[in-house]
Amino acid sequence: MAPGFGDSVEVEEVNAWNAQDRVAKYGITGVPTIVINGKVRFVGVPRKEDLVRAIEESLQ
Repeated sequence: MAPGFGDSVEVEEVNAWNAQDRVAKYGITGVPTIVINGKVRFVGVPRKEDLVRAIEESLQ
Protein backbone atom coordinates (compact mmCIF):
# COMPACT_ATOMS: atom_id res chain seq x y z
CA MET A 1 0.00 0.00 0.00
CA ALA A 2 1.27 3.48 -0.84
CA PRO A 3 0.47 6.30 1.61
CA GLY A 4 -2.46 8.35 0.37
CA PHE A 5 -3.59 5.83 -2.23
CA GLY A 6 -5.18 3.19 -0.02
CA ASP A 7 -5.37 -0.24 -1.64
CA SER A 8 -5.22 1.21 -5.18
CA VAL A 9 -1.43 1.02 -5.39
CA GLU A 10 0.98 -1.79 -4.60
CA VAL A 11 4.60 -0.87 -3.89
CA GLU A 12 7.40 -3.38 -4.19
CA GLU A 13 11.05 -2.76 -3.39
CA VAL A 14 13.48 -4.91 -5.37
CA ASN A 15 17.22 -5.25 -4.84
CA ALA A 16 18.68 -4.86 -8.34
CA TRP A 17 21.71 -7.02 -7.47
CA ASN A 18 19.42 -9.92 -6.59
CA ALA A 19 16.93 -9.45 -9.44
CA GLN A 20 19.03 -9.31 -12.59
CA ASP A 21 16.10 -10.70 -14.59
CA ARG A 22 14.03 -7.60 -13.78
CA VAL A 23 17.00 -5.30 -14.44
CA ALA A 24 17.27 -6.81 -17.92
CA LYS A 25 13.49 -6.89 -18.50
CA TYR A 26 13.05 -3.17 -17.82
CA GLY A 27 16.44 -2.03 -19.12
CA ILE A 28 17.34 -0.48 -15.78
CA THR A 29 20.52 1.57 -16.02
CA GLY A 30 20.45 3.43 -12.71
CA VAL A 31 19.30 2.99 -9.15
CA PRO A 32 16.80 3.90 -7.92
CA THR A 33 14.43 3.29 -10.82
CA ILE A 34 10.66 3.58 -10.51
CA VAL A 35 8.57 1.40 -12.80
CA ILE A 36 4.83 2.10 -13.06
CA ASN A 37 2.60 -0.35 -14.94
CA GLY A 38 5.59 -1.98 -16.60
CA LYS A 39 7.17 1.24 -17.89
CA VAL A 40 10.25 2.96 -16.49
CA ARG A 41 9.00 6.34 -15.34
CA PHE A 42 11.85 7.69 -13.24
CA VAL A 43 15.57 7.03 -12.88
CA GLY A 44 16.75 8.69 -9.70
CA VAL A 45 14.59 10.18 -7.00
CA PRO A 46 11.65 12.16 -8.40
CA ARG A 47 9.99 15.10 -6.72
CA LYS A 48 7.01 13.97 -4.67
CA GLU A 49 4.63 15.95 -6.87
CA ASP A 50 5.92 14.25 -10.03
CA LEU A 51 5.64 10.79 -8.50
CA VAL A 52 2.11 11.43 -7.23
CA ARG A 53 1.06 12.74 -10.65
CA ALA A 54 2.52 9.69 -12.43
CA ILE A 55 0.70 7.33 -10.05
CA GLU A 56 -2.58 9.21 -10.44
CA GLU A 57 -2.26 9.11 -14.24
CA SER A 58 -1.65 5.37 -14.13
CA LEU A 59 -4.85 4.84 -12.13
CA GLN A 60 -7.05 6.54 -14.74
